[in-house]
Amino acid sequence: MHGDNTKNLGMAEQFFVEMMKIDRYEQRLKAMYFKRRFDERVEEVVPVRFLLQNSIQYILREKKSINLFREPMQFILVVKK
Repeated sequence: MHGDNTKNLGMAEQFFVEMMKIDRYEQRLKAMYFKRRFDERVEEVVPVRFLLQNSIQYILREKKSINLFREPMQFILVVKK
């Protein structure tokens, strides 16, 4: 904008003009959002991690279960590629 024409704008427009002056504001907002949601997302993942860890430990302890899961796991790994 030219000079001080922002005084003629409404508050919302002035706000956006000021936002445009901030370097890398989009990246900064994304970083703040990520930081704010980080703990919540970790809490979502932790139970799944423990479930997977316990399942793997069970499979490794039980030799019979290894044979039961070998073919389905091979299939899953082939399909994932």
